[in-house]
Amino acid sequence: ATTEIYTLSLHDALPIYYGLLRGRVGIFAVALVLYALPAGLTVHPLSRGISPVMDKKLATISRRIQNTNPSARWIEIDGGRNISQYLTAIGLPVITGVHCIPDIALWRRFDPGGKYEGLYNRYATVTASLNDNGPALTNPSVTHIHCSLRPTDLHNIPGLTFVVSRRELSSSCFELLEYMKTDELYIYRLRKEH
Repeated sequence: ATTEIYTLSLHDALPIYYGLLRGRVGIFAVALVLYALPAGLTVHPLSRGISPVMDKKLATISRRIQNTNPSARWIEIDGGRNISQYLTAIGLPVITGVHCIPDIALWRRFDPGGKYEGLYNRYATVTASLNDNGPALTNPSVTHIHCSLRPTDLHNIPGLTFVVSRRELSSSCFELLEYMKTDELYIYRLRKEH
């Protein structure tokens, strides 16, 4: 079943505007109710509340894993920003994703001299990938920071334990905890350095 989005055009909303601007409370209230009813009636009753967000497989698995190590942090490798933002929305501490306030202490671990401070001291979406040439920070666009990290660089992130990826990662550095075939997501625990 598809859900149609009900929007008001200027012509359809004239009674609302008239009632609001002229102080005609009765006309405003009746018009608002008449225009709100179709939108309210077309909401799918099974999609109300936060259950569609909080009860997804990724949410239940990641929260269960987080409960085993409450101080752990998460990072999304080789992904966009959607999984990071989803994990943030369900309450997990995530390194990647949108950061309104930069984590200067974290970035100083990779840039002790502050050479790249102008790059990371800003509002930005943070993405990460693994390669052998890290750590390197790039700025693909004004509000995007990309971190190229070696697996060993992940040990510099305080409290980092869990990694989410859309691809299989090296078993020597990561312990596979979950593979969600439907979502094609891997959840790993970072192995301790030897």
